[in-house]
Amino acid sequence: HMRRGISTPVLALLLIVVLLIGVAIGYFIPRPGAAQTVTVTGPATTVTVTATAAALPSEILIGSPLGLSGAFASFGARQKAAIEMAQEEINEFLKKAGIPTKFTFLFEDTEQKPDVSLAKVQSLAAKGVKVFVGFSSSGEIRGPSAYLDTNKLIAISGSSTAPRGTIGKRFDEGSYIFRVLPTCEYEGRALAKAFIDMGFKKAAIITTKDAYSEAIEKSFIENFQKLGGEVVAKVSYQYGVKTYAAEMSTLEDALTKYSNKEAALLANMWEDVALFLQEAKARNSPLLNYVWFGTDCFAQSTIIINEAGDIAAKVKLISVLFEAPHTQVYYNFVEKFKKRTGQMPDIYAMAQYDAAWIAALSILAAGSLDTDKIREVIPVVCSHYYGVIGNPALLPTGDAAIMDVAFYSVKIVDGKPTWVSVGIFNSALGTLTWTQAP
Repeated sequence: HMRRGISTPVLALLLIVVLLIGVAIGYFIPRPGAAQTVTVTGPATTVTVTATAAALPSEILIGSPLGLSGAFASFGARQKAAIEMAQEEINEFLKKAGIPTKFTFLFEDTEQKPDVSLAKVQSLAAKGVKVFVGFSSSGEIRGPSAYLDTNKLIAISGSSTAPRGTIGKRFDEGSYIFRVLPTCEYEGRALAKAFIDMGFKKAAIITTKDAYSEAIEKSFIENFQKLGGEVVAKVSYQYGVKTYAAEMSTLEDALTKYSNKEAALLANMWEDVALFLQEAKARNSPLLNYVWFGTDCFAQSTIIINEAGDIAAKVKLISVLFEAPHTQVYYNFVEKFKKRTGQMPDIYAMAQYDAAWIAALSILAAGSLDTDKIREVIPVVCSHYYGVIGNPALLPTGDAAIMDVAFYSVKIVDGKPTWVSVGIFNSALGTLTWTQAP
C-alpha cells in the first residue's frame, strides 16, 4: 500500500538515482572527517553528492557531574580520580587504533543536590555535551532524569542504586539513563541474612529520610520478616540534624528489652553515623553494648574512621557494599588506583571507571554522537564488556542485573581502627559466607 501523492514512474526514477549514488559511495568510502565529492552520471541525469562519513569530531566532550562537596565528597573525589584514569587510558587506546579523536571529561560539582545536578547538566548540554558519565547518588540522577530523556541525552551512572521507579523511566519505557550497578534491594537481603545468621532475631532501625535509604529499609524488613525476624523499633530523621537525642531514646527503650545476643541495631544512615556514634558515646548510651549494622552509604568511609573509629570498632559497624569479582582486571585497577591516589578504590569508583569506558566504546561503536544510535548500542556493549566490576549486563530497566554483596566491619588493626572485609553474600544463591568473625 503506497502513500498517495507520488506516482510510480517518479518513485522508480528516484530509486535509480539513489541506487547509482549508493554504488558510487560504496566504491568511494570516505576517510573519517574528510568530505568527498562524487559525481555520478546516470542515463539521463548527472548527480553530484558530497559524502562525509559519520565522522566523530576531533574532540568528544563527556559531561561528568559528580558529588564533589557535601556528605559524600570523599566518594566523589575517588570517582573523579577513576574517571580521569579512564580518560587517559581511552585516549591511549584511540592513539593505538589510529582513530583521530580524543575524549575530554568535563567535571562539575553537583553538591549532591538534585536541582544543582539538573543545572549542571543543562549548562553542559548548552556546550554541546550529549553523553554524561557520573552522578554520585540517585538524587543527582533523579534531578535531571526528565530533562535527559526529553532531550535524548545519554547518562551512565556507576553509583546510583536506588530502585528504578524513584529516579524516572526504565530503558524499555524509552529512558536514556543507564546504571552499571544493580539496585539496592540486594543489600536489604544481605543485611537480613546477616542479622539472622548471627542470631539476631530482633532489629531496631534508624533511617535517613530519603528515597534510597527508605528503599533499603523496605527491602531489609521484607527479607528479615521472611526469615523470622521482628522489627522492634523504627525511627527516621532528616539528614543534617545536630542531635539525635529523641531518636536515640526511642531506640534505647526498644533495644534494652532484649539482650545484645538476640537484638542489634541497623544504622541505615549516611556518613553522619559518625556524629550519631559520638553522641551515643557522650551520653553513655546502652546502644553501644549492641552490634550495629550499616549500609553502603558509609562502608569503607574514611570519615567514620577519622571521626569515630574507636566507637565504631566497639559496635563493629558491620556494613555492606557491592563486591566486584576479584579478577586480574580488578587487581590491576586497584594497584594503579592506589599508586595514583594513595587510597583503596570503593565499588563506586570502580563502576564509574567502567561507565566511562562503556560510554566511549558505545560512541565508537555507533560511529557518531547520534544518541539514538548510542542508546541502542549501550546494552550490547554492556553484555560483552568485562571490566573492573565484572560483566555489567543490563536488565530491560537499563540497570545491571545482579552482584554479590561484601561485608566490612570496623576492627582495631595494629592499634588503629580499620575497615576489614569479613564476609560475602552470594546474591544468586542467597548464601552468606563469613571469611572471619565480624
